[in-house]
Amino acid sequence: IQDFIKALNDSFMFRKEEIQILVLSLIIRKNACFVGSHGEAKSALIEEFSKAIDKKFFGCQFNRFTTPEEIVGHFSLAEMKNNDQYIRKYQGKLPDCKISYLDECFNASGPMLQTLQKALNEKRIDLGNGTEIDIPLELAIASTNFHCSKNPQLAAFWDRFFFRIETKNTVTQLNESTFKKFLKLKRSGKLGKINQKLPNNIIEFFRGAIESATIPRHIDGKLYKIIQACRENKIVISARRLVWIDNALKASAVINGRTSVDESDLEILKNCLWIHIDQYDQVNSIVSKFSKTQKRDLKIALVTLKDLRDNFFKYDNEINEEAKKPVTDSVRLAQSAENRNKAEQAIRAKIKEIKNSFSVPLDQVDGDDEIKKLLVEIQGFENPHKSAAANY
Repeated sequence: IQDFIKALNDSFMFRKEEIQILVLSLIIRKNACFVGSHGEAKSALIEEFSKAIDKKFFGCQFNRFTTPEEIVGHFSLAEMKNNDQYIRKYQGKLPDCKISYLDECFNASGPMLQTLQKALNEKRIDLGNGTEIDIPLELAIASTNFHCSKNPQLAAFWDRFFFRIETKNTVTQLNESTFKKFLKLKRSGKLGKINQKLPNNIIEFFRGAIESATIPRHIDGKLYKIIQACRENKIVISARRLVWIDNALKASAVINGRTSVDESDLEILKNCLWIHIDQYDQVNSIVSKFSKTQKRDLKIALVTLKDLRDNFFKYDNEINEEAKKPVTDSVRLAQSAENRNKAEQAIRAKIKEIKNSFSVPLDQVDGDDEIKKLLVEIQGFENPHKSAAANY
């Protein structure tokens, strides 16, 4: 799967996040939406991705005149004439496919949106005679040139798309080196084209792997804090979206070769939690705060604690040396005692900060052997007086 992702990234410049979203959406069977100005290869990327998947595909560009019949199938004239029944002929249409591309679907009329909502979320359609059937749709990908989230008529439809990303302008991201690469890809015929497939057995393998993937308790704790921070910033997250997040985090872990979710997987939440585009920077900032690599943070914290403990030892030693003198310099003794207290307070504050980053006591944190070893070492700093006594 990493070869497939690399092939897409090699052909579509500056679309790393979009490609990640397409793969994750496919694995967890949740819908995605790309928002961005025209001419930024949104359609090209989606169509090339879909062609590489061995699943029946349906695509359509919408406008306000698009009718439900064009998308879910026309009624059978023979059935109306011979049996006086409304029966849809949906072969080759959206209800008959597993992947669909809905280009500019937010331009659709009210009745069209109503039809799409049920198809995208409940995976069902009305045949026209009051009978509903399940449809095999696994993934719907939408694209739009405008932000529609603040339109109340589109709010419910917008919430059907789990992943949302604003596709940035390519030209503004080019430097001299990437500009040359862009021209080279274009002139070689490789720009926007891949010669790679993602077989169904690979997709099913990763879907199965999600079932056995785990989310450690400290990650649950960070997820809760992210949700709380969003709520404090008036970013409302629906229960439906919260349910979807679980599998998305697991999918991120398994496509990166892990059976357990770690902090790096939380990065995907920046494209799941915002509703209005003006909330994106807030969400990105909140997620970034909690998605740092755990081992790196613990190693940095350990170095800080060692420096603080060295200071504690230094001032504690000064106090002991001063106390041994026949005549004690009370001013120096008081200064050393104050400095030692400050070092002790800094140690305790740092350990409290580390504890607060987890939702369970440090000795109950899930993680690999290196993480557990780091945490044991950090816990050894909790009583600097005991460490000082041992040092002597």
